[in-house]
Amino acid sequence: MAQDDDAGQGQLELPGVTQKTGRRRRLGQTAVAPENPVARVVVERVPLHVDQLFDYLIPARMHEAVGPGVRVRVPFGGQVVDGFVVDRVPDSNHEGALAHLKGVYGVAVVPPQLFELAGLVADYYGGALADVLRLAVPSRHARSESPVVAPRPVVAAGWGQDRWQRYVGGSAFVRRVAAGEPVRGVWTALPGVQGNDGVGDSAVPWWVCDVVQAVGGALDGGRRGLVIVPDSRDVDVVVQGFLAAGAQLFDSSEPVASDDDADTVDGASEGAGGVDGGPGLPDAPVLTFLTHDLSQGERYRRYLAACSGRVDIVVGTRSAAFVPLPDVGLTVLWHDADESFQDRHAPYPHAREVVALRSDAQGCALLVGGFGRSLQGQSLVSSGWAAPIVAAREVVRATAPRMVHFGDQDYAADGPSAGRLPPRVWRAIHHASMVGPVLVHVPRAGYVPSLACAACRESAHCPTCRGPLSLGGSGSVPQCGWCGRLAGDWRCGQCGAGRVRAVRIGSDRTAEELGRAFPGVTVRVSGGRAVGGVLARVPARPSIVVATPGAEPVVAGGYVLTVVLDAHVARGSGGLYASVQVFDRWMAAAALTRSRDDQGVVYVVGEGPALPTAALVRWDGGWLAEREFDERVELSLPPAVRVAALTGDQRIVSAMVEKLRHLDELTVLGPVEIDPDHPDIPERLRDTLEPVVRVIVRVPVRRGRVLASELRALLRIASAQRELSLVHVVLDPKELL
Repeated sequence: MAQDDDAGQGQLELPGVTQKTGRRRRLGQTAVAPENPVARVVVERVPLHVDQLFDYLIPARMHEAVGPGVRVRVPFGGQVVDGFVVDRVPDSNHEGALAHLKGVYGVAVVPPQLFELAGLVADYYGGALADVLRLAVPSRHARSESPVVAPRPVVAAGWGQDRWQRYVGGSAFVRRVAAGEPVRGVWTALPGVQGNDGVGDSAVPWWVCDVVQAVGGALDGGRRGLVIVPDSRDVDVVVQGFLAAGAQLFDSSEPVASDDDADTVDGASEGAGGVDGGPGLPDAPVLTFLTHDLSQGERYRRYLAACSGRVDIVVGTRSAAFVPLPDVGLTVLWHDADESFQDRHAPYPHAREVVALRSDAQGCALLVGGFGRSLQGQSLVSSGWAAPIVAAREVVRATAPRMVHFGDQDYAADGPSAGRLPPRVWRAIHHASMVGPVLVHVPRAGYVPSLACAACRESAHCPTCRGPLSLGGSGSVPQCGWCGRLAGDWRCGQCGAGRVRAVRIGSDRTAEELGRAFPGVTVRVSGGRAVGGVLARVPARPSIVVATPGAEPVVAGGYVLTVVLDAHVARGSGGLYASVQVFDRWMAAAALTRSRDDQGVVYVVGEGPALPTAALVRWDGGWLAEREFDERVELSLPPAVRVAALTGDQRIVSAMVEKLRHLDELTVLGPVEIDPDHPDIPERLRDTLEPVVRVIVRVPVRRGRVLASELRALLRIASAQRELSLVHVVLDPKELL
């Protein structure tokens, strides 16, 4: 450890400090704090093999500013880096001289409960505490720093719970939340969108109204609420729902500035302010939201407001699972199967596991919800850790739209005229688009994202890099999706033909076809690659909306008709969770449709995978999840088992696996050689001398913590031997190659 510059220039006895090693500390001329002069610090960005707490002496001038959770500057490895104070103690077990803190920012940003949660997450995933804190705590923005105030009393909501009467056990769940009980539920939400005066800008899905009432139960019980959703569009919709119920936004427009270069920061002002920091208490629950779209300063201000208990409700994306909101009564995680919930940085935690660990550690209620049920959610139900919250079948039938599957037999009955848009579906769109909005869900973006030889049907590849060819628009030249090269002179490598045909039709081409088929009808495209981007809402007027998965706009009252087009494309979906993922994509669109009683209809066009199609027609995601999970138990596949993927240099991976073989009930699958250019392979592994291999190890769920601990020990050894860059270890990977 680096020492302070003036350490070793003299000796000084510290009052109350026991010299356990029999040697005096060499402290130089710097006066130290009179009480508890040793700070135990988590140092950011340290090598994994030195992931531990380090002791530093607190200069006397920093005595008042240094406390648990405060960010400090410390010397480490010849540099001055950031860290967080975990505790102040009277003495250290370190045998050598201690360095001094170099600076302190006197605002606590890591309360004790966050240190505890970060430690639990690090243990669960076999990672480093510093890495977890880096994911949990936003970057400091000095000009946005405001004094920490005492938490103010929670404002009761009074929003009722009548919507939860539609779910079996729903009202009892909300009552127990209000009573402060740490109940846990896996919730299958009912579909539909709240109607209004016909202007789509204020449409709110019914599941949002359910969330509002559930969080209102926690507020009525004197505790706070935390809602976590996949993306900023969902955050916007949920915030709108809370505001419509009577909540008010926190005003963070007047931060207290601090000096970036100051060693200390003035102490916190006394008393709790109102919503805008002024005197008094607000008369409605106060809400703030956290997304990655916010500026660094705004995100930091809102995080500090949540830490200090100045808000009652926090809505956010993945990282909000860590927000140390005091006295949380209920955490809601919506659509936990969404891939965005797994962090892309070590130790790769999933928000669902973070909130589950938080529920156990902090005694708060947890509600994991969605229109379907993830396999991990089914695992929680099967283990008895959480209870299912579902509506009775008669309630589902009354609120869900009428489902129509147009499969291969229907295509055959329509004869040769049944193209991509069969006559029966064409007529349904024609009639519905004169009444209200129609949603057409397509699996691919772009114009023609996949091409093949018109003569032999062989896939068309770039002659330079072998990437897939696609068309960007009508009359455009085929272009490679990897290197971007134009392939105007393309020739098939199999038969020599020079003409191509469309294999997959994208959203732009679909909108073009619908515009020609229904002249005079407004056609909109919603998607990440569309000209207008992803549309959040559309007016509740006659129109056709073409949307890719996850980009379906909300419309007041719901769509009159939803068409899930090209369902057969989903049969090519691979991966561990393909069936549930396909169902989720379709359900996200179908759930925005009007109910059967309001003449809402959903067409599934094409012969898609059997199980997701059956689950959608039955409107029963729980049935699909239970069936899939039971198969995983029989086959010992996740989430019925705990799995780790070790990818990297063959020599190192093999050595690590050999050191794991002593574990009871361990199964080793592999090694399998992996293409270093595969997109899931980290960049650092692409220049290894040895072949890149992947080994899968699995243990029963009850042995998962032991596996995580063993893997962390092996990674620490690899870090000490400077070999960590040659191996990549992920617990609970999204997919297995």
